[in-house]
Amino acid sequence: MQPTPPPSEDPGAGRPPGEGGEKPRGMGAAVAIGVLVVLGLLLGVFALGLADNGDEDTDGNGSGNGDTAGREAAPGAGVTPEEPLRLLPVEEALPGACGEPGQDAFTTPDGNTCLTVVTDEGLVVEELAAVEVVDGRPQGIGTVVEVTLVEADAGALADLTGDVAARSDPGNRLAVVLGEELLMAPTVVERLESGGLHISGVSHEEAEELADRLGG
Repeated sequence: MQPTPPPSEDPGAGRPPGEGGEKPRGMGAAVAIGVLVVLGLLLGVFALGLADNGDEDTDGNGSGNGDTAGREAAPGAGVTPEEPLRLLPVEEALPGACGEPGQDAFTTPDGNTCLTVVTDEGLVVEELAAVEVVDGRPQGIGTVVEVTLVEADAGALADLTGDVAARSDPGNRLAVVLGEELLMAPTVVERLESGGLHISGVSHEEAEELADRLGG
């Protein structure tokens, strides 16, 4: 009779792969992929924060970097622009300034293009939830005026931008008009759910003046 061999001292002996000290084959790769996915998500959130949520509070006083001048509404109230803020789909872009600017034709701030707009498809905003001037120089975007729409207009903006984003150029641009002044006409690439607008390309003094006009 053969002697019974002594029990194995290997704690993983006889166990299915993955239940002992030995890692299943491919686990290291799976862990690495998981880390990359999480890192990618974090970077995506950070990018969205810079592009679409620059008003996140990071220093406890309502500013993103400590250099924000805010005009936020009290709970249940809003701020009123000195003139209605209109968001209008662009219909046509023609070279040069508009010969007869009016309700449906606006010259771009650089004076090089005349934009005609579709007035009956736009959104007229008469009250805002908040207006802030943000120093975006650390992110390389200069001074930005951040405008937050009230809840009802935020939903309308989402529908409007979703429709405009599906159009071909120049119909995929949205003119932002204060009174009779064209502030900007950015290209819309996707439906905007945040209920906010970022107006850039202005000096700090111009941003402060614009914020005053938007805040009443």
